[in-house]
Amino acid sequence: MSSRPPQLPRYNPNSVEGDPYGGSLELDQSFLWRPLPSSGRHATTVPGLWHIGSSTHPGPGLGGSSGHMVATALIKQASPNQGASVLG
Repeated sequence: MSSRPPQLPRYNPNSVEGDPYGGSLELDQSFLWRPLPSSGRHATTVPGLWHIGSSTHPGPGLGGSSGHMVATALIKQASPNQGASVLG
């Protein structure tokens, strides 16, 4: 199956106006405001639930970076013994 950018929202509702990374790239949806205001550090109000991926800081094309940031935060939260076992 192939599709053109205008058809992408039919298959992926997050594909706004053909944006392949999901969501708007407007300034008010970037930096600390992505994915929601005050959630620029990837944590949510649900304990243990974190946002990662191209729709979060640092943004499209760097989806692995958000996962690395969350992993680093989780390791810092762990006790020294748990952190050492997570790191190998």
